[in-house]
Amino acid sequence: MKVSDVMVREVITLKPEQTLEEAAKVLNQENIGGAPVVKDGKVVGILSERDLLRTKTTPRPPRYLELLGGIIYLENVREFERQLAKAIATRVEELMTAKVVTISPDSTLTQAAQMIMDHQVNRLPVVDGEGNLLGIVTRNDVLRGLMA
Repeated sequence: MKVSDVMVREVITLKPEQTLEEAAKVLNQENIGGAPVVKDGKVVGILSERDLLRTKTTPRPPRYLELLGGIIYLENVREFERQLAKAIATRVEELMTAKVVTISPDSTLTQAAQMIMDHQVNRLPVVDGEGNLLGIVTRNDVLRGLMA
């Protein structure tokens, strides 16, 4: 069975310029946990409830060690800066995950399951060779198809 056999073709999408408040309303009203961010028909990101929750948490500063009057960071400072930027985001494009894991409609459900597990994602936008959104497949869709 292929991804095209179980994917949802009418996909709820978000736009990069939407506010996070608007995006949260869409996810809530549609009762979905995340949605692809689309510009000119192409997937440019993905936004999930988890991303939105990050804006309500306080980023944890990197641990450091003071030694001889200097500071040695024990964790990645850039990661803290990234978390801080996401915490103060106001638009979808500032918070979305830009490196989206996508799948082809001709891929098998086994391949989709492997991608979901390997990348620890809940949904895969289904795209053509040019990145145009054709549909979306979730963990539940894949599982249902594999059990059929």
